[in-house]
Amino acid sequence: MMNINSTLYIVLTIFVALITAILGPIIVTWVKIKLEKKSLQTPMSDALETSTLVDTQLEIIMNELECDRVWIAQFHNGGYFYPTGRSIQKFSIFYEKCTPETPNIQHIFQNIPVSLFPKALGKIYKEGELSILNFNDNNEKYDLE
Repeated sequence: MMNINSTLYIVLTIFVALITAILGPIIVTWVKIKLEKKSLQTPMSDALETSTLVDTQLEIIMNELECDRVWIAQFHNGGYFYPTGRSIQKFSIFYEKCTPETPNIQHIFQNIPVSLFPKALGKIYKEGELSILNFNDNNEKYDLE
């Protein structure tokens, strides 16, 4: 005659075997699919996906603001001063969206020292944005002429 402990042991053993037989293959398949999906992701596909998202958002901003151009610049270290060894702070435009009539400026604004635009960048740093509604009618040009 079996006691309760041995019956419980048999039931638990069967339960663990069933879980292992069912969940094990499911987990292995799930991990395999995730790894295969990840292997399809390349730096190029990631960059294209990000660029598409940014481009869409810039277009939305242009439509909402009814403006001619929007761009995103990234600040970066552009080398070192001699003899101090301090880094040279620069920026480059990485994303730009323009109306068909507006010329692109992205190719011009690459590796630009921050020191060339102290008024404009100072306003952006302090207030979070710089908005010029009409450059021709604006008295303050922020050294952007």
